[in-house]
Amino acid sequence: MNTVKTLPTLALTPEDRADLTRAATLIETLRAVSPSLTLAQAATLISAALNQGSSITEIARASGLNLTAVSVNVGILGGGVRQNAKRIEGLELLQADYAPDSNRTKVVTLTPRGASTIRALLGAIRRT
Repeated sequence: MNTVKTLPTLALTPEDRADLTRAATLIETLRAVSPSLTLAQAATLISAALNQGSSITEIARASGLNLTAVSVNVGILGGGVRQNAKRIEGLELLQADYAPDSNRTKVVTLTPRGASTIRALLGAIRRT
């Protein structure tokens, strides 16, 4: 005879519920930008907003993601990338340009669409 295990329930305080509602609103706001947006891409976008004009290496350090992941994410959040001989269109949220004093270092800034997305995230945080 099969017995069903009863899992413990998680008791949530009103403050917990408010925080989770805020988190869900943030996710919904990001999904409106692109339904396929990953958490790593969202972390890259937010780190780029917090560290505007920083290099991809600095954004990787700030986000806690590895350099390769951030580089790919900047491409996807920017003008697009080519992966496995397939072109992935970019979301036009970030722009990466070579630093004026280096032909190797790229610095990342928000595009107008990226700035608008960050403003929408901030608005979602403040409304909930």
